[in-house]
Amino acid sequence: MATADDIRAAIEFAGADRRVDPRRIVVAGHSAGGWGSLIFATLYPQTGIAVVNFAGGRGSPSPGVVCSEDVLVAAMRLYGPRMRVPSLWVYSENDMYFNPQLSMRMFEAFQQGGSAATMVRLPAFGADGHRVFPDASAMPLWTPAVEEFLRSARVF
Repeated sequence: MATADDIRAAIEFAGADRRVDPRRIVVAGHSAGGWGSLIFATLYPQTGIAVVNFAGGRGSPSPGVVCSEDVLVAAMRLYGPRMRVPSLWVYSENDMYFNPQLSMRMFEAFQQGGSAATMVRLPAFGADGHRVFPDASAMPLWTPAVEEFLRSARVF
């Protein structure tokens, strides 16, 4: 929730510029930011037109450790039905923080509410696929999926 509030504050700040339309924002984040982007879009449905979640999740203090997987899944089951914009979920096969099984459980729970969500599973990347977004060398892996998603969401 705190991350969602931070995103809201940033959009409000940007919205002070008359060239920015807060109803036409694409919210994207990585890890805790990806998680927060999803929550933001469910709490503030009037803002934004799409969400890109890169390896989103919370409660993983180190590789291979997640404090409570079932709580993450339950949260997505709760927030998924509130989503009013399309979302793209991008995870790698070797994400050491939110492994493929957990990310799929979260995604499926989120989708149960009927939200327009799409999952993209990228191939393994380096020693830890959780770094697939912040590592610029991985851009060719995820850029085509993001571009296609943004086109389908009518962002451009």
